[in-house]
Amino acid sequence: MSLNRKKLLGILFVFFLGFSSALTVFANGVEEPAEVREIVVQSGDTLWSIAASHKPDSMDIRDYIHTVAKFNGLNSHDIKFGEVLSLPLY
Repeated sequence: MSLNRKKLLGILFVFFLGFSSALTVFANGVEEPAEVREIVVQSGDTLWSIAASHKPDSMDIRDYIHTVAKFNGLNSHDIKFGEVLSLPLY
């Protein structure tokens, strides 16, 4: 298989994974956020505590944490004091 074909297959694979992940996050029927609120992370805040205060009643907290992490481009669930997070509000 040629190098260009391998690159194309790799790119398609990454695109497919990203697309399927997005579908998984929104599989529970939640649509686009009605609003986005920015917050500044305070000392002692965790994604769990932030999600608990801002998630929709109908959404599982783990799904909202995953959504917030993806929405903000976080590679882990670690957040730092003073960091600004955008929270999708439904």
